[in-house]
Amino acid sequence: MRAISPRNRIQLPLVVIFSVSVSFAQSFRQDTYHTPNRPSDVFIADLNHDGHPDIVTTQSTSNMVTVFLNHGNGTFTDGGSATYLVGGSFPQRILVADFNQDGNPDIATGTCDLSQPNFLSILFGNGDGTFQPHVDYRIPGGCALGLGTIRVAHDTAPSLIVGIGWPGVQLFRNDGTGTFHLQIIPTTGNMVGVSAADYNHDGIADIAAIEYTTIAQLVVFYGDASGGFGAAQTVQTSNPPNFLETNTVDFTGDGVGDLLVPWEFDLQSGVTAFANNGFGKFTSTTLTLAPGYILPGFRAAEGDFTRGGFHGIVLPVSGTGTEVPDAVAYFPAHGKGVWSPPVYLPLRANSDPHSASVADFNHDGLLDFAMVTSADDTLHVFINDSCPLPTKAGIAVCSPVRGSTVGSPVRISATAKGGTRPIVAMKAYIGGKQVASSGNNMLNASVVQISGKHTLTINAWDSAGKLYQAIETFAVTGPKSF
Repeated sequence: MRAISPRNRIQLPLVVIFSVSVSFAQSFRQDTYHTPNRPSDVFIADLNHDGHPDIVTTQSTSNMVTVFLNHGNGTFTDGGSATYLVGGSFPQRILVADFNQDGNPDIATGTCDLSQPNFLSILFGNGDGTFQPHVDYRIPGGCALGLGTIRVAHDTAPSLIVGIGWPGVQLFRNDGTGTFHLQIIPTTGNMVGVSAADYNHDGIADIAAIEYTTIAQLVVFYGDASGGFGAAQTVQTSNPPNFLETNTVDFTGDGVGDLLVPWEFDLQSGVTAFANNGFGKFTSTTLTLAPGYILPGFRAAEGDFTRGGFHGIVLPVSGTGTEVPDAVAYFPAHGKGVWSPPVYLPLRANSDPHSASVADFNHDGLLDFAMVTSADDTLHVFINDSCPLPTKAGIAVCSPVRGSTVGSPVRISATAKGGTRPIVAMKAYIGGKQVASSGNNMLNASVVQISGKHTLTINAWDSAGKLYQAIETFAVTGPKSF
């Protein structure tokens, strides 16, 4: 047996839970957990109705899935809370939805084995975070190189769509009870990376996918009221990047599906953000990673991580090795559909990062995200530990605390909130000298300062140029000079 994988890498030793912090416009704490047997995908949902987001991951080399139940504070059991068998070999994709409409979340997986039959497996949920034995459906002709949900036409229950790397999108249509019947949506090219939403705002769900003919292109199949789909409509041809997969999101915040498409070409990589104008017409913004980051994970994610009204993007990415270790690229937003250059949250070299997904794990009002790395069997949970927003328009300074005495380097952590307009820039000054800045409403920095008393001034500007200001005094212990 052999599974399709973006990279073949030597497995690294077991990873134990640890934490690191990164200082930039925003701050995340990285907690890592062991998730066994080469996890290739991650999905977030409340599996036991306790109001806390839980996590499921695939075990691509053991034909199982791992469930991580949230302890309620954004932490999880190392190794997972439970594991469950699925049908077939090498489960590559996973998602959660209520397929039998009993109010409980169910798990769906799709396998990708080059030498054996491949299957969709449905694990119906009991509502308490446990799941029933898998029910399987054969994936004819290929394997799961893309898995998504769709409510076809006026159906109330979610169906499943699969891109198999061969012509045709496979639609497993739900009869409303959690039983599926295969339909083929014909295509001329090979299909991967499927996703779905009502892109043209006509009340009927459509399908987005990557189609490979001589080159890759992003296409949309528009649905109709009868449950059928029209011919593929090209959104953009990859010229020259190689599009990898689609993920339907809403980074413009208008309730209409936008798309994130990771890409790679000639030892470079990045993600293209397709903003939907509300009628199925897309405007693209291509975000490129620094040289040495050569292969993105197949699913990028986004969210309003600053609660400032603008959505940042996170993208798992593989580097060239020890010279450029693997990382998560975080693109901070500084406008609607406008992003600053990426900040890299480091991972282990050759760890093989894959998909990312977003949720507020610890219920502090700030979005966090999770992702998996396959080669070192690790689930990474990035907890957003930025300074909380002020309760009214103005600036909140979390560090240094007013009147406190701190060591050097000094951590500066602050957030800002506008009145009727969003904050678009912040700057920090110590003794009148600018020491840090950001392009959104969060600022985190580490600044070396000599001992003595200091005055910290933080300015923030909204989109109309209105200035907000906070002034704090603090002291630094240590040598009198550098």
